[in-house]
Amino acid sequence: MEQENNMKELATALAKAQAEMKNATLNKVNPHFKSKYADLAEIIETTRAVLAKNGLSVIQTTKLTEAGLVLETTLLHTSGQSLSGQYPLPLVLEKPQAMGSAMTYARRYSLAAICNISAEEDDDANVAQAEGKNTKPITAAQVKTLSDLADEVGADKAKFCRYMSVPSLADIPAGKFNDAKAALEAKRQPVAEAAE
Repeated sequence: MEQENNMKELATALAKAQAEMKNATLNKVNPHFKSKYADLAEIIETTRAVLAKNGLSVIQTTKLTEAGLVLETTLLHTSGQSLSGQYPLPLVLEKPQAMGSAMTYARRYSLAAICNISAEEDDDANVAQAEGKNTKPITAAQVKTLSDLADEVGADKAKFCRYMSVPSLADIPAGKFNDAKAALEAKRQPVAEAAE
């Protein structure tokens, strides 16, 4: 988070808003990890009225920095004071759906963070442990394998990334590569039958 200016009025208003704000309702289920989370619309619904009542608003924009494309989330107060933070985004211009998924993911996490609310179940790192110790992203060759396989079976890559709970294929943990490949290969039969 970057402090844009003196934040006395913003801090006072945010303290009042957070005293009123509830955590977002966990209205969605991640089928991959069997965990619940609040989608972006629910987080906006949970925060907007309370923020507005206290003279606060949020804007989320993208910008290109030296480090790459980022989502910038800015908390504004009617006094002109503001606070902002950045979340890195993959720059995949040839895959707009993957970028859209990554943007929604980033907006959801950033909005919950700047408002200091919970929007998903706390798994106490059980998901990471269940994936094994190999949580580094898959290799470029593995990304190509999955991308080619997705094309072959006619899978929507953006939907598949949402299923895998990642913004892009390149973000799939190495420990989940075999699961991802198996999920795509499972689509072979229905595609073949549809072609007959």
